[in-house]
Amino acid sequence: MTHISTPGTAGTTAEESSSSDMAPHLSSMLPILAGELRSVLGADTSPQARRVTDWLNRGGEAADGARFDEAALTGIVSDLVTLRNARLLFALGPDRAVKPRRAVAMNDTGGAAALGAAISKLVADIGKIDTEMALRLARSALSADETQRRDIADQILARPGVLSHY
Repeated sequence: MTHISTPGTAGTTAEESSSSDMAPHLSSMLPILAGELRSVLGADTSPQARRVTDWLNRGGEAADGARFDEAALTGIVSDLVTLRNARLLFALGPDRAVKPRRAVAMNDTGGAAALGAAISKLVADIGKIDTEMALRLARSALSADETQRRDIADQILARPGVLSHY
């Protein structure tokens, strides 16, 4: 997480000002996001689903009490990527010349599209208040996805012809 220590308004730092600006904006969006994800995460007992559900139930407050903290948001976005990929079936990409091989999503087993949309909505809404933070979150999501797809490709290569879950 990048800390900005330039003075903001009334003695606050720019980071604190951005976070306080973000709170009302994201607070109004969270119930919508929670409603969209409730059916997807419903019976999921994975650690990622529990963390995302707890974060939504606390209204965006991190476990340490920080509200819309960038480190917590990065963790939530990473969990959403993992949850999305867990709901996809993968096969190896068709281009054997590409190294390392990349896994390509072949089928949504239920909820992957909603989780992908949640990632996009969360990052876009953050971008309305703090563009730099949104860019860092988007890069983090893309990096997590790329790493997971490489891991999945390795799993498929170890068992040729098998579609793999993450």
